[in-house]
Amino acid sequence: MDQTPESIGMIASRPQPEIHPPQGPVVDPAYIVRFAQAHEQAGFDRVLVAWGSTAPDAIMVATHAAKATSRIGFMVAHRPDFIAPTLANRQFATLDQLSGGCAAIHVISGGSQTEQQKDGDFLARDERYARTEEYVTLLKRFSQSMRPVLGDTKAAAWARTGRILAQMRALRSEGGGPAQSRPESVGSQRLLEAASAGRVRDKRLWTEVAAAIGAGHNSTALVGMPEQV
Repeated sequence: MDQTPESIGMIASRPQPEIHPPQGPVVDPAYIVRFAQAHEQAGFDRVLVAWGSTAPDAIMVATHAAKATSRIGFMVAHRPDFIAPTLANRQFATLDQLSGGCAAIHVISGGSQTEQQKDGDFLARDERYARTEEYVTLLKRFSQSMRPVLGDTKAAAWARTGRILAQMRALRSEGGGPAQSRPESVGSQRLLEAASAGRVRDKRLWTEVAAAIGAGHNSTALVGMPEQV
């Protein structure tokens, strides 16, 4: 299948091209905004936000830029192991929600031993790549936030879903509880698309709450015994 290549630019936190020394404060909020908006207006698909041991935090720079743009994506560089994968997953998932589905992660294992050691990483190259493989595996396992619905047996767990749904509908009929919304988040839109295919996906993914409230409020649910979920 032919795919149109993406145009990817970059964001710096202050003016610092190769033709003259860096100018201004290390973090120039107004410059970040201008840089991001210039890429968006020029039709770029994404901008890379680089990682460096002496550079500003890439996720925070991307978050600031995302507030001033509406379409362009952010490919945020990230080095494994400096942040626990569970925390990194939450940070990137939060950025993706705040930016309307515009966040992507660029995982780098490190190309300079000296640069790595500035952040306290003394692993050799092969060890770094092995760590990256494990780290990305963990990131993917955590790619979603789930609401567990548990029971001592499968039947008991599914019985709870019926009670939850009944209570939610009763509350909404009285004017309480979260109302159904039209999500802007790409992730929520995908969840609603999955929910339209049936109340249960695979063996344990329960979609009825997500369908009822527009896939918001952490409405993805896994149902079963604790060891199954």
